[in-house]
Amino acid sequence: MQGLLSRAYVYERLLYFGEATDDYHRAVALAPDNDAARLRFAESLLIVGPPSEAVAQIETLRSRNGDSPAVLLGLAKSRRQLGQTEKAKQLLDALLKDQPRDAAALVERGKVAVEQEQFEQAESFLRRALELTPHDREAHHQLSVALRHEGRGREAAKEIARVQEIDNDLRRLDRITKTVLRAPGDPALRCEGALLFFRNGEAHEGVRWLTFALRLDPRCVAANRALAERYRKTGQTELADQHEREAHDAETDSRNPRQ
Repeated sequence: MQGLLSRAYVYERLLYFGEATDDYHRAVALAPDNDAARLRFAESLLIVGPPSEAVAQIETLRSRNGDSPAVLLGLAKSRRQLGQTEKAKQLLDALLKDQPRDAAALVERGKVAVEQEQFEQAESFLRRALELTPHDREAHHQLSVALRHEGRGREAAKEIARVQEIDNDLRRLDRITKTVLRAPGDPALRCEGALLFFRNGEAHEGVRWLTFALRLDPRCVAANRALAERYRKTGQTELADQHEREAHDAETDSRNPRQ
């Protein structure tokens, strides 16, 4: 089942939501008590539809876990998609009262405000979300909509440009992933993919790709340098120094090959 979940995650990140939904569905069929898999299945159904099927999955989770933040958010998304925006607003306001830094809830609340044509309010929610998750594609898109309706076309254009940057990265990552499947022994491709993950807020996945690159080539300069930079940013100085030394030694050896 773990293989299905991992593949579904990759599909989802590359915006192949239909394929991701199929894998999550299979995972739930194999392990019906796995709440994490059921939640991912419900969330993917909220993207591909129909929302009524997502509600059924969320209600199952609700019967087990009560009104957890994930359940409330899922219910709010489904209510909005079913046209029940006021009910969605109530659910999200209740969630944000207890979890004011829930970025996903802030984005969804911004969507509700856009649909209710409360554009200044939408902008406020979406900017708060982007302070927490600056790489969120949907937040940038919804903010562009709100700004355009506020008559702030230049600012809206900047948000649209950011959406396009994210989409370009995802398309490039899609090509890299497909190439990696055909040529799994190329560490350079892993490094390029990792940098795209970092640029779009997927640090964990970026580190995983770099780690795999170093399994293929422990002296890969690009992978060691990228990990050194990542660990330095997160305050892991010893690990950063270690990878910097590896990169330096590998570069030195390449300039001065042994006879």
